[in-house]
Amino acid sequence: MRDTPILLTDEEMQSFIREGYITLQSTLPKSYHDDMCGRLEPLDEQLGPGHNNILPVVPQLRELLDDPAVHGALVSILGPDYYLHFHRHDQVNFPQSVQAIEPWHLGDGRLHKDGDYHSHHMVDGRRHHATRFLMMFYYPQDVSLEMGPTAVAPRSQYFPRRALEMQRAVLRGRTQDLRNRVEAETQASIDSDPDAKARYERDLAAFRVENAALFEEVEALDAPWQATRTPIIADAGTVTIVHHDIAHGRFGMNTTGSPRHMVKFLFTRDQEPTAPTWDNRSPEWIASGDPEEPIWEYVWNWYRGVPTQGINRVVDDTDALVQTLRSMDDAEAIGAAYTLGNIGAIEPLVEALTSPDVALRCIAGYGFTPLGPAAVAPLLDLVDGAAPELLAAIADILGDIGPGAIDALPTLTRLLRHRDPRVRQYAAEAIGTVTQAGAEAPAELVDAVADDDALVRQYAAISVARLGTRAGSLPGVVEALRENLGHGHHHVRGWSIEALRRLGTPDAFDAALDYLMTVRWDYAPWSGEPWEYDLKRAPTRDRHLLLNSWDS
Repeated sequence: MRDTPILLTDEEMQSFIREGYITLQSTLPKSYHDDMCGRLEPLDEQLGPGHNNILPVVPQLRELLDDPAVHGALVSILGPDYYLHFHRHDQVNFPQSVQAIEPWHLGDGRLHKDGDYHSHHMVDGRRHHATRFLMMFYYPQDVSLEMGPTAVAPRSQYFPRRALEMQRAVLRGRTQDLRNRVEAETQASIDSDPDAKARYERDLAAFRVENAALFEEVEALDAPWQATRTPIIADAGTVTIVHHDIAHGRFGMNTTGSPRHMVKFLFTRDQEPTAPTWDNRSPEWIASGDPEEPIWEYVWNWYRGVPTQGINRVVDDTDALVQTLRSMDDAEAIGAAYTLGNIGAIEPLVEALTSPDVALRCIAGYGFTPLGPAAVAPLLDLVDGAAPELLAAIADILGDIGPGAIDALPTLTRLLRHRDPRVRQYAAEAIGTVTQAGAEAPAELVDAVADDDALVRQYAAISVARLGTRAGSLPGVVEALRENLGHGHHHVRGWSIEALRRLGTPDAFDAALDYLMTVRWDYAPWSGEPWEYDLKRAPTRDRHLLLNSWDS
């Protein structure tokens, strides 16, 4: 039994909406966190035990997830039926660890945004602002600046960093071509063959000289984001809950003699909000006059379950807002998009969404969400004859609007049969949010669960999980999900298990349990070991057996 959750206050929720993160202290004693450090120490985050299988290896981490402060914050932000995502791992900053040989890569100290779930496949670089996914960072030990703490960039969660990400994409593409060429010529992997790696490093040095201007441009675009980095320096037991799309990264090298652990968990929202789930005392958003205010106010009202019909405002110069849409300053452009949506200025948003300019299309998508139901008809008017790229964007926006876009359900159902898998993917995902106002789940969703494309299957399974018992009567849904449990794509398997669990029917439960019983994993290294096996004190031979026995 969980203790009564400690819910967030209005002030804490509004701070989370603005800053993108909130830091809190668990109620567990210091001895618990010391124990977690000992259990994490022999694991390797690049191997199964330290990565997605970390909970079977260290099941005591469940106590942290059930902690009333942690559970209460998650209920406040994601609602009472949130669920623990199957991706999680211990991110270790080892003493004196160095950056990868490609220092502009998204990891190794560079601020980056994670790519799991929707953000792997976002349309035109547009990530959703509504908080349907969260990350949680847990420190099991005291973390000082010298240990290279995790850092976040406050208020970065709503911005796509368009200029920087476009140039990073160019750089990654060129370096990937270089890697491919070296591996083809050496017939060896750079990651495992020393000679191939040495050859790649030599060619990379020459590449940096030849592309100096591009490197300088990326560094200049990255500098303002790097300047906002805030290191999370905290005591053992500190938990930081962050918006999934906040920019974050390792603050620096660990110059101490001990590894710095940070266990990352992902959580997802089950249902669109219909009422506050925190300790809400006032409906008012505390305005500050910041240019990002339209974004924050929209998200606040979304959390409260207030229908998004636009927020009445008087705007003196609509033409100036339309011009600001084209700004490459994310804050200015997105603020203008929300304001245009708030005043019902649909035509300029439609014009921008159908533009050949990808950066402009990205911004335009944000303007439709505050329009709510008023955005549906103009978006559906664009469907006939639209290119797949535009159809994917339309489906994505309708799904982000959620239940207010229920009138689009027939069109989204029709798009499940589109020849382009990306269109089917976003239509499948959108159905899981727009139908939450009470509409019946379409039978065509079952075909999407069994689609030839893995991503379509993944997003269809997500929608079935969101619909839960309302999808339980769909003919063939259990069998389709059961078939997915043998699929080669990790996310197809993971979401299909979650969907089966939430259907609420005996055959769905049996299908999920049969699979989990087959792949279950006891972290004791051999039969007969007691449940409280002390991994930290185990002989080296025992550790080797354990670290090489996980089910992938």
